[in-house]
Amino acid sequence: MKRLKDDYDNGKGLSTSLHSLHEYYNNNRQETNNSSTMKDFKKSTNKMNCIQWAVFKGNFDCLNLLLIAGLFSDENGDLVEIKDEMDNNLIHLAASVNDYKIIELLMTLGVNAESKNKRGHTPLDVCTDTNCKELLKT
Repeated sequence: MKRLKDDYDNGKGLSTSLHSLHEYYNNNRQETNNSSTMKDFKKSTNKMNCIQWAVFKGNFDCLNLLLIAGLFSDENGDLVEIKDEMDNNLIHLAASVNDYKIIELLMTLGVNAESKNKRGHTPLDVCTDTNCKELLKT
């Protein structure tokens, strides 16, 4: 990640930074989070796109870079709805790892915090951290 930030900060441009991100993602995406409390997330970690991976791994810098690049935005600049095969949206992923900072950012961007996955679980249902739960209730 330091290389990614350095590339961007040193004026190599967004395309070089995104290339670094792509390399980093491809080299690290096979690391599944076996401590996840939700079987749904274990099933889907190898099929995540890079923004889902950044959220699930709690990589705020990667997430910000992807958002800045607009790779997951519609023609109005709004973040498109992104779900995995179990219908977990980005907040489900962030809630499953109790990442307050990312949950807060995604809620600010308008990601639906009340969305239900195929099992009927909302992000609040998969979250275990008290502070994150309070945030999701707002």
